Amino acid sequence: MLWGKYAFTATNLLLTILNEDRPPTRHVSWICFDEIHKIPKWKNALKAIFDSTSDHYRFIVTGSAKLDLFKKAGDSLSGRYFTFNLFPLSLMELDLSQHKTLNPPSSAEEFIQQQMDMKMTHGDRLTNLLEFGGFPEPFLKGSKLFYAKWAQDYADTVIKEDVGALTMNLSEDAYSLFYIRTKEKEETDFVILKNKNPWLLIEVKNSDGSIAGHHYKTQAALGGIPFVQVCKEARVSKMESKAAYLLSASKFLGEVQDSRWALR
Repeated sequence: MLWGKYAFTATNLLLTILNEDRPPTRHVSWICFDEIHKIPKWKNALKAIFDSTSDHYRFIVTGSAKLDLFKKAGDSLSGRYFTFNLFPLSLMELDLSQHKTLNPPSSAEEFIQQQMDMKMTHGDRLTNLLEFGGFPEPFLKGSKLFYAKWAQDYADTVIKEDVGALTMNLSEDAYSLFYIRTKEKEETDFVILKNKNPWLLIEVKNSDGSIAGHHYKTQAALGGIPFVQVCKEARVSKMESKAAYLLSASKFLGEVQDSRWALR
């Protein structure tokens, strides 16, 4: 009851502040609500705030995967929001000389060939990304001690609550990430699904080496979709057999150089 009363009071207090401190009619201000899903009946509160002040304010609502705004919001927020998924830093984002938003390629083969042809410009950034992870705070700190403590706290407070399938929404296509384990207990690290259909198989290794036979069996069972073995070792870029490739992580994760994929 205390939480419910607090949520009601906070909502009305915020509405009072926003209505009394409105910006000029032609000017729209932005307000961010972080972790709002922790407040009981947050959907009703957010709807009340939006409906009463949307002429003067725009809102950004952020939170962990548990927020799940888009499935749980229901009719109360229908038509009032756009959805965006934020992921950790990528090697491409760390190339500060390029600021592009990329559309996904039309085929996995096109993506692989593009990465094989790209020039290497990333230096130690891949090493730093692997060592400190892709979350901005530990990555920018660059401290092993800080990262160790941060990772433990993150595991305790977030991962245990929010483990689930990783899904990306890019353009009009939906990409999902899973792993494969056969009845013979043979595994392939990742399979990317495009619109729920197998699109690309990925195996990750520390060093370069031949592709194990069971990956070819899995590839055949999935209709011959492309397979990439990604390794930490630098300067690896070759095709081992039809639709089966060996690539350095710096190439596979690096920026796509084709300007046709850039959205200005």
